[in-house]
Amino acid sequence: MVVIQAFPKDGQEYEVKWYGAVRKNSNFLSNPLVEVAVQNTSTNDLYTILVGVTELDALRVGTCWRDGELTRTVTEICGQQLESKVFEFDFSAKRPDVIDMYERSPENKERPYIPSPRFKLPFVATNKDESQNLSEEGLYRYNTTTYRRAKLNRMKSIDGEEVLISAMETLTGLYTPSRKEIRRLVLTKSKDDILTSQLEDWGQEGDHYMVKPRTGLGSVPLVFLAYLAQNADVQSVVDNVQETLQIAELDEDRRPYPNRYPEILPYHPRGLKFTATGIWLDNKKTRFLVIRVTSVVAPEEIPVNVYKTLPQNQQNPVGVNGQQVVRQQIIKARETHVTASEDPGRLAGRTYILSEIESEVGQGVINTVYEVDNNENNEPVNFETTQVFQECVQASAGEVFGTKSRVAQLENEDAERVDQLGVLGDVWNGLNALKDILGSNVCDVSCVKEDGVTTDEFYKINALSVLCARLGLRPSDFSGWMKDHGGRKMLLIQITMSDGYKRYIVEINRNKGSDTFSGACFMVDRISSDFIGRLCEHMSAKKTVIDLKPLLGKEGKFKPFTHRIGSMEWVEKMGRVLAKVSG
Repeated sequence: MVVIQAFPKDGQEYEVKWYGAVRKNSNFLSNPLVEVAVQNTSTNDLYTILVGVTELDALRVGTCWRDGELTRTVTEICGQQLESKVFEFDFSAKRPDVIDMYERSPENKERPYIPSPRFKLPFVATNKDESQNLSEEGLYRYNTTTYRRAKLNRMKSIDGEEVLISAMETLTGLYTPSRKEIRRLVLTKSKDDILTSQLEDWGQEGDHYMVKPRTGLGSVPLVFLAYLAQNADVQSVVDNVQETLQIAELDEDRRPYPNRYPEILPYHPRGLKFTATGIWLDNKKTRFLVIRVTSVVAPEEIPVNVYKTLPQNQQNPVGVNGQQVVRQQIIKARETHVTASEDPGRLAGRTYILSEIESEVGQGVINTVYEVDNNENNEPVNFETTQVFQECVQASAGEVFGTKSRVAQLENEDAERVDQLGVLGDVWNGLNALKDILGSNVCDVSCVKEDGVTTDEFYKINALSVLCARLGLRPSDFSGWMKDHGGRKMLLIQITMSDGYKRYIVEINRNKGSDTFSGACFMVDRISSDFIGRLCEHMSAKKTVIDLKPLLGKEGKFKPFTHRIGSMEWVEKMGRVLAKVSG
């Protein structure tokens, strides 16, 4: 459970209404603050809270919070039912432009782009400094000016609709939904600083962009970084964010006001596709106001070659004496209290929250090139990940700094979804790709048939047929789970390793997209038709393969694993799975 500490702990429910100005954080902290308008749902009183810019992926417009905990998400705005819509854009015809919240349309100067009957922010006059704290709970006075001046992007879809989206929602939903750190860097660092902090190298190879990340980042962030490194239009968009953040108005004493109104356009140079919920601003449904982005597709115009180095010790990461061990602490917490008042410490571990926004990269956009580091001068390193459960953890998405802070680093889990129907093929292709890497300790990959004979072709065992022959039963004697779609199938892969041992991976076939089975990697002296029969019986009875002790015995070596998209490609995932079952 996520707890946003900026909300008061007063038992009242507050609805997020809109985003306002950006401010520098106090004490030179790295996470800029955003003014967020919230309304008490009982009294209708309006206030401002200040949150870190990276927390807007949780504080979506229309979400309701009590004591910092999410209670619900509204389904209508200003009396209008929210509608989900897919939009596509071709910016080669017309680039987006920037408008103020209530700027008037040049086609009709009497009418703003956002007519007040459709969507309006309540006007509350105040004669006091809007930064004055109302209480020690974190509520600030609401000043409508800061929200009315916040920037929006105006875009024309390929179907002719005019789409309006706020600058903050553009950054949160269209840039790198799964990487808080990169979104923070866009507002705080130069283009060169962003690139050098995330990439070891970048360039262009023919008609492809090339990047070499320092750490695992995920596909969508890598596409953004590749375009930022090589595309002049993208560089101009990101530079403009920094330039507009420097624009400040002066008070009567010639001192700059703290409020900033950055222009944050979509970075996509030509094509953009996303899904959003929002409301129509006219009866003819020609103008749409985006409330929340729910999914986005990365640019597809130029493929990206991603170079990743597999250390030599990763090919045999277990049982190596004298390895340097680096412990990475992952915190699993019942409550994650999100703060922008303190940066995370290097030794405080990290914790994850799931991104609400799904991100997608098209087929062929990312091409991963793996290299094995055979440099004998490199000391082998084994990254040992420890998982620690805590009832409550304080976390921040600011820049990691120092060793004294007890605040954990907050990151997103990707909302990219695994295509369950394609998992078996992905596992097979990942293992074969691992075999083809120079220096890999995977020598051969083959599928096992019902009789125990192997084949180089992709092959799935029909477990239902095996059980009918083994038990003398008919398909109708089995439950629908086993007999639907012509019988439940199973993938059994034999991997021959350079250490002389064989590993086996077993996966249950997904008959529909909602099937989410775990796989298992195990070792056994010999695969026979009898063993396959017993494996099919076990799968049929348990509807899973996560516990193979009944088949392998107490001394059997096996490791179940789940499928969740993160920053790794399938070849890396399968390499890690194999490394966990040693000879």
